[in-house]
Amino acid sequence: MEKFLKNNGKKANKRRSYPFHQLKQAQIIGETIQEANSGLAMDRFLLAKALNTTPKSSGFIIKLNSSARYGITNGGYNDPTISLTELGKSIVSSKNPEEYQHALVECSIKPDVFRDFYQRMDGKQVPEESYAKNILERDHQIDQELSRECYETIVANGLHANIIRKVKGVMYVNLSAALQAQSTNVIEEPFGNQKYQDESSISKGKTDRVFIGHFDDRQLLKVVEDLLYEFNIKFQVVNLNELDLNRLLSKVNIDLKSCQAAIVLAGMTHEINPINELKLPIIVGAASALYDSKVVLIAAKEAVGNMPDLGLNIVYLTEEDPVSEIQILKTLNNTNVINITV
Repeated sequence: MEKFLKNNGKKANKRRSYPFHQLKQAQIIGETIQEANSGLAMDRFLLAKALNTTPKSSGFIIKLNSSARYGITNGGYNDPTISLTELGKSIVSSKNPEEYQHALVECSIKPDVFRDFYQRMDGKQVPEESYAKNILERDHQIDQELSRECYETIVANGLHANIIRKVKGVMYVNLSAALQAQSTNVIEEPFGNQKYQDESSISKGKTDRVFIGHFDDRQLLKVVEDLLYEFNIKFQVVNLNELDLNRLLSKVNIDLKSCQAAIVLAGMTHEINPINELKLPIIVGAASALYDSKVVLIAAKEAVGNMPDLGLNIVYLTEEDPVSEIQILKTLNNTNVINITV
């Protein structure tokens, strides 16, 4: 026990209201069950052996406890078998990246302390360590000797689950966007049965979030994300390039209706294939029907066709100046997506 604590540099004799291990470390329990026993409930002794340890090892016992606290596994050091939860199965054998990401977010907010911290700081910059420690000690009764450890786990888990994102070296909490991303997996309907809007549900679930649709222009996307982060504006990102026409409106309509403005990043002409050329007016039309003038299109002039006739707010890109941050900022301000006061 003493050797384990010395090697890990943590104080296990203090009672914690949160998992001892960071999420990425706790996932090892579930991953081992999946790899060694095809995801089926596993004998605790065999699980310890697969991890090159013993059932009575303090390191094994504490990691079991951490895994259970994150909701990955059922069973503790006295149980004959350890099994994966449904959430754990999504972690170790997800059907797609979205399911895995969903599971990471759910695990990260299982512990009350972690969830409350992310909710409190949602849309804000991650506070400095000293301030964060004060919050944890005062509002969550975290022992003074453990507050730094707790803070480091919150940050590590947040980055791992994409709840915390780095923008120009600064960390921001974006829990709402992470939760929104997992709530948009809906039953798909045929393209021909979709309408731009359902008047009865436009306002249901609407937030102050901004919809960002892009066609894989990561440089342009990062510029817009950075601008919104700097003004503490929450957003929902959808990669339109990955959606076929049959899925387009069923997926995007849900996201659009939960937001209050839209930014569509068409990028340069040579970056848009014929299928995406069909998608662009559909997305812009749907967004305009919902938000009226609070839609910004960022594209090369050759890519927009007759869309300027709709009265859209357009930021034109050129080969010489593919990303004009000042022009984007001005347009976002003019459409009240952001508000700049002097």
